[in-house]
Amino acid sequence: MAKFGPKDIKKLRETTNAGMMDCKKALTEADGDFDGAIAWLREKGLGAAAKKASKVAAEGVISVKVGDDKAVIIEINSQTDFVAQNDVFKGVVNTITQHAFNNNLANADAINNSEIDGQAFSEYLSLQIATIGENLVVRRAGMISSDDETVAINGYLHANSRVGVLLGAKCEDKDTADKVRAELKNIAMHAAAMSPKTLSYKDFDAQFVADETNGRIEKVKKENEELTRLGKSLKNVPEFV
Repeated sequence: MAKFGPKDIKKLRETTNAGMMDCKKALTEADGDFDGAIAWLREKGLGAAAKKASKVAAEGVISVKVGDDKAVIIEINSQTDFVAQNDVFKGVVNTITQHAFNNNLANADAINNSEIDGQAFSEYLSLQIATIGENLVVRRAGMISSDDETVAINGYLHANSRVGVLLGAKCEDKDTADKVRAELKNIAMHAAAMSPKTLSYKDFDAQFVADETNGRIEKVKKENEELTRLGKSLKNVPEFV
């Protein structure tokens, strides 16, 4: 008969975040050996994670971390919004974000193919999937970095963690960069609210401009039809946007 008590089960639960019954089963299978129980839960967890990994992860959050010379932004998805608000999930998000920041991992592939805490990232993620009980996916990631002290970097994360923005700006000198850095957060906040497609109107694709122009012309023409019927002054039809 395996020798362990409620304190051992509680300790194993606090260490692994596994359920109480799973912890009891693990200690039983390991004849009360704590490390053996962790190994059993790990093997069991990896099997469960493999099943969950096929499920669609369509919810989740955006995470942003900003430093003096770099910033990272990551989208990590779960299956449900309920889990996305879970403290354990938030802890995983923070760990992955810090990992990407510390190791200059600039995209999702780099993160997914990295090593974290001495193990393959895929193995780490599988353990988190088993603990949380839902499929988790590092969907997208990006980074801005520069060792040029005249480059200002900042970012913004909306309160609901669904929208995040990173911005970088080349300045004339370090003093200007220090002043611009704070303003970049305000600009990033504006970008999060307005979702601009480009940095400048000059960057718009010619076809996009043509389509928008034609769309606005047709809109004004239809409005003028109604104004004509009512005997009111007509609007000018725009020739370009």
